[in-house]
Amino acid sequence: MEQTYDNVNHPKHYENGPECIEVMEAAFGDCMLLDYCVLNAFKYYWRHTRKNGLEDLRKMDWYLDKAQDILDKGDFDMGCDEIICIKQHIRSLEDIYHKVRAKYSEAEALGYTD
Repeated sequence: MEQTYDNVNHPKHYENGPECIEVMEAAFGDCMLLDYCVLNAFKYYWRHTRKNGLEDLRKMDWYLDKAQDILDKGDFDMGCDEIICIKQHIRSLEDIYHKVRAKYSEAEALGYTD
């Protein structure tokens, strides 16, 4: 039986060793990883209509969750204004995600797939 892979949470290309994001966290720290996650979430939103559709939206959501996890740890050196700015970006991207995801849910209910 062929094994299926979750391209969002556990991609096949990361099954042999640490995931890149884990190494990035160790090498660059939470502050830089937080910026990376927010920007990557935006990237996946930007390309979802041109590349992988719903899978890209799921990746966007994964990166938003990761960014929120980093913020919740609170173990980084960042000014209050920068934290507020990042939180606003995350909330805006989450709003966009939920609106676009709702459209995909409507399409799925009608029998369309991406």
